[in-house]
Amino acid sequence: MFFFKVVPKPISNSALTVFVLVFLCQIFAYFIVPLIRGRNDIVFYGYYERRFETAKTLFEQNFKDGYEKGGAAMAVFHNGINVVNIWGGHADFKKKKLWTQNTRTLLFSASKPLSALCLAILVDKGLLKWTDRIIEYWPEYGQNGKENTTIQHVLTHQAGLPYLENQIELEDVISRTKIFKLIEEATPIWIPGTASGYHALTFGWLVEGIVQRVDPLHRDLATFFDDQISSKFGLDVSIGLRKDADFERSAVLQQADIIDYIRDTIVDPRMLVMMAGYYSQGSESVLGKVEKNQNWLNMEELTMNRIEIQRLGLGASNGLGTARDVAELFSLFLNGSLISPQLVEQMTRPTLDDWHWEKTILYPIMKGYGFFYDYHPQENGKYIFGHPGYGCQSIHIDPHHNLIVVYLSNGLKSTTSHLCRPYQRILSSVYTSL
Repeated sequence: MFFFKVVPKPISNSALTVFVLVFLCQIFAYFIVPLIRGRNDIVFYGYYERRFETAKTLFEQNFKDGYEKGGAAMAVFHNGINVVNIWGGHADFKKKKLWTQNTRTLLFSASKPLSALCLAILVDKGLLKWTDRIIEYWPEYGQNGKENTTIQHVLTHQAGLPYLENQIELEDVISRTKIFKLIEEATPIWIPGTASGYHALTFGWLVEGIVQRVDPLHRDLATFFDDQISSKFGLDVSIGLRKDADFERSAVLQQADIIDYIRDTIVDPRMLVMMAGYYSQGSESVLGKVEKNQNWLNMEELTMNRIEIQRLGLGASNGLGTARDVAELFSLFLNGSLISPQLVEQMTRPTLDDWHWEKTILYPIMKGYGFFYDYHPQENGKYIFGHPGYGCQSIHIDPHHNLIVVYLSNGLKSTTSHLCRPYQRILSSVYTSL
């Protein structure tokens, strides 16, 4: 019989260094940031059903962990009933102005479903079909290779106009006539229907151009939305400011800073992939051209805090509302109050669900009817849908559970959607509580 002694291999200096760095990063993300940025003095308001107490606790924890630098609100509708409506923090942190139940905040890209619902109403009224070519209602649009673009191509970001070659000036947007003329004369950067690339701003103008021409009253998008949805159902939601007096209720946005980016990357290393994809694109990429297409909408300076910008009826980015009323809007949609149940059922499934190289944001997203889709986390063959907005504004729609979750905040996060931890942990807890 042989006896031998196993001598453990000493840890190399490089491995030890990595271990120490990882340990220090975890200390920074989970202890240092909450210590220096955590807010334990926030008073929270609203109501919730007891089964959703974990979601309420996590909402408060977002402030204690330093994720919420301003204010936030979340609302949940289940089976048509408002089961959670809570808010807290500051609508204007510098002025110490508290967030109230009437505070509205900018939805950013989560505005796109508001615009899409306007088209859905017109489809439901029999005034157009998803497969119709735009030129049937807007003949001037058919210039320079756009004659076969359909309504659905716009809603799935396949129209080939993620940006316009001409610089878009603020005066062009205010006049409407000028922006529509630029769109009519634009040449798509791919054959419409053959590819998909996120139309960050042009989506709203395309939808508005169609709505205004199909609507028998020829209303602009913001007015159509107000007449057909907000005023009709008493919802505090709009596309752009409808009254200057409402500007006082708009939450003041705060941009994410370097500490947010470092902390969020440590917590979820997938951030590295996202940032690599973003920063690897040069100024001549599709995304680069989208970002420099207009200088009046500046994300670094947050020009969206100015009243003259919030007045604009930008259907792609200027939705404003309270979390509760945005959630109620999509609960009404899901339960067949806005459009017929048959059309709702059709809209619960994406029309663009095959793998594709997304030309703007690079990774493929299932799309349809103005929404983003994902596979249901619990039910095979089912989908969830909604739309993310810059800084972690989130609209989540689950038709299988008749569930709507909306999370809005003015302290903008470094990322959104699947990578936004303060929202995702609340969403997970909601499903656990059903």
